[in-house]
Amino acid sequence: MLLAFGGVWLGHVAEHYRVEGSAGLVHELSHSVHLYMLPLGALLVVLAALTGVGWVRMAAALTQRLERATEGLARAFRGARPRLYPTVPHTAPTVSSVGGRWLALALPLGLAQLVLYALQENLEHALSHEAMPLLGVFAGAHWAASFVQLSVASLVAAIVIACRSRVADLARRIDAVERLAHWLTRARVAVLAAPAAGRLRSFTPLERFGRHLLQRPPPLLRLSH
Repeated sequence: MLLAFGGVWLGHVAEHYRVEGSAGLVHELSHSVHLYMLPLGALLVVLAALTGVGWVRMAAALTQRLERATEGLARAFRGARPRLYPTVPHTAPTVSSVGGRWLALALPLGLAQLVLYALQENLEHALSHEAMPLLGVFAGAHWAASFVQLSVASLVAAIVIACRSRVADLARRIDAVERLAHWLTRARVAVLAAPAAGRLRSFTPLERFGRHLLQRPPPLLRLSH
């Protein structure tokens, strides 16, 4: 919903700039029923900044985890004891194309902006004690308002999808590296030779019966009669 409100605000400002120019836009935002647009814009900027900071922190945390996973994979290749990560059940998600994800977000976002823009313009006319034009807000001097709103929605959707794709790419790389490190660890442990059982020592005949067997017997004594 924040995306829709932000898109409507941007589209509204862009449409008045297109029709009235910079001087007319400043007058509209400071001396008319559009005065509420200034604090609303400031609030949207703060919310967008907080959202951006949250995304940057999440991307930085994922990047650090990827570095740790890469280090663990290098240790596994060297045969050292790697840092094991908890195994997570692997579920192969259905990854749609970037264009499909963008279209799935841009269409409902654009429709929501058109509805909100029409409601906003009719409410402004009502507060000014003018007849509400209903769908006439998309006609006359503001004939391009719908195209402006749809263009803003397309741009916002592209930015959001780019950020989401970056996070998803980092998550996929982390998953692949961690799984490979875990597989190498398990494979290395499985092929380690079992400790050899103690073998019985075989003794040579010399060691078994003694060295006296190889000595000449003493001479026999002959008794004289």
